[in-house]
Amino acid sequence: DGTAWDVLLDWADVAVVVKHVLLKTFELHCDKFVERCRANGVLIVSSPVDATFDRIDDRFVNELADAVVVLSEYQQCAIASVRGVESVHYVPHAVRTAFERVVPVKTTPELVVWENPVHYHPAFPSSMKAPYEELESLISEECSRAGVAFMPFISFDMDYKEWLAFCGTADVAVECKALNLAHSEQQLRKPATKVINYLSLGIPVVCDSVPAYRAVEKDAVDRPAILFADDLI
Repeated sequence: DGTAWDVLLDWADVAVVVKHVLLKTFELHCDKFVERCRANGVLIVSSPVDATFDRIDDRFVNELADAVVVLSEYQQCAIASVRGVESVHYVPHAVRTAFERVVPVKTTPELVVWENPVHYHPAFPSSMKAPYEELESLISEECSRAGVAFMPFISFDMDYKEWLAFCGTADVAVECKALNLAHSEQQLRKPATKVINYLSLGIPVVCDSVPAYRAVEKDAVDRPAILFADDLI
């Protein structure tokens, strides 16, 4: 009902709203939220993360927020084409790749993981699942041949501690949004959150060429442990 943020805005200078499309009632209270911020002189910053920006409920990103912080250059260009470049700010990946812990790289990995494979998502069209299922089969076969465990897993219902404990056992992570560079517009705007998370845990990543994933390699101070693979070969 807005009472929680109404109290917070009494002392805030900046309000940062992250991925507002996940907040079920945000659209209902958006105008009141903006009005309250304006009345209190609070700067409104939107961080849409990987949310689309071309839907009607994203007028918050397109028009209402004072500034937008994005995590991919592709998303920056897309949103700037709507609201102008001055108020859309890209956070380079280089500042976010420092390892949180040091993990020795094993000569022979023991566990390869694939978090939230796209073909496992209930909203993913059945007609498009075959290539990803084939990719999973190929990875599984190669891992089996090498005596390495392979585990696709769903993290949507995991809390952070569960996810951290599980990923802490992984030696290599697979992250694939599209094969043969056939990315959708939304996939092209994806930030490199997962890749950054894995690298921060010292886990090498095999991934496809989402622009933000490529930017991690380009922006990183030290060469990150990333292998790009965009097809089944």
